[in-house]
Amino acid sequence: MNAFWVGIEKTIYTLSRGMRVFSIVTLFFMMLFVTAGVFGRYILNKPIKGDIELQELMMVVIVFAAMAYATTVKQHVFVELLVARLKGRTLAIVNSIALFLGLIILALIIWRTGVAGWRELLSPTGQITMMLEIPIAPFILLAALGLMLMFLVFLCQFIQELRTVIGSNQSKIYFESGVKVK
Repeated sequence: MNAFWVGIEKTIYTLSRGMRVFSIVTLFFMMLFVTAGVFGRYILNKPIKGDIELQELMMVVIVFAAMAYATTVKQHVFVELLVARLKGRTLAIVNSIALFLGLIILALIIWRTGVAGWRELLSPTGQITMMLEIPIAPFILLAALGLMLMFLVFLCQFIQELRTVIGSNQSKIYFESGVKVK
């Protein structure tokens, strides 16, 4: 069971790292695109048509592709005001409750995002951007995909915390700091 679970965690971690790379590459191209847009608009007096639309769509890619990885390395917003002094099993119980609530909320968000994305994709008159007429559906579905991967990371963390609560967590392999820990 433990080897199987470690394999699942490795796979999820690898997928989140891949999405992170996709996010970084998109951010790099967005940086080049914004620079070209500013240069074209203010130096050459020739703005790039639809540059704001492309930047908005790139932001969707950047944020939702990186969310799961940020969760694996615990770089998301986490308020520990009430749990800063807790240790061991008590902390694991509180973390389990928080992660369980997070899983429920994420499941609802994924469900509604996925429904909206499929509705847009299957609609003959799906939403498009105003200037460039780029369909919105793939970006909504990408958001749902990023959220699903984040859900899986939360699920792994939840199971790890439950294993700590019952005293059978031998190692937190991949979801402590994003590097293999034994």
